[in-house]
Amino acid sequence: MLLKLKKNTLFQQILIAGITPALLIFFSLFTYSLVTRLNDAALSQKEIAKRIAENIAASSELAIISGNNTQLKEIMRSAVAKDITAITVSNAINGSTVSLKSSESISDPIEVISVPIYQSNIEINDSITGNTQNKPEENNIIGTVSIGNHPDK
Repeated sequence: MLLKLKKNTLFQQILIAGITPALLIFFSLFTYSLVTRLNDAALSQKEIAKRIAENIAASSELAIISGNNTQLKEIMRSAVAKDITAITVSNAINGSTVSLKSSESISDPIEVISVPIYQSNIEINDSITGNTQNKPEENNIIGTVSIGNHPDK
């Protein structure tokens, strides 16, 4: 015996015609919102890693000039966060490199952010004559800070 196909009533047809576009719009907006938030989180992570690298660079200027690797390691330890997999400070004065790696072994690809370390020049004026004793030149690059940032954490 053949089953008769049940016809939808007018009310059901109107209901289907109204709900289908609403569901389509809901899912498309939800997907767009989700993708946008994930992209914003990734950009935020990059910005945080860059700020951490800049803070390490500013803090490590004296340690690089003096060649104090112990102080460099202490500065790097204080900046370690959960999404940072490695920090490397390269000294351009003597060519040495100090590294600190995360205890977690991560085989996924990492993103490396590098920031130069500048030696600041300060203008000193003679208090008696008012003459400038050293004129500030361009800041010298004395090293670089490289941070390995895990993009998914």
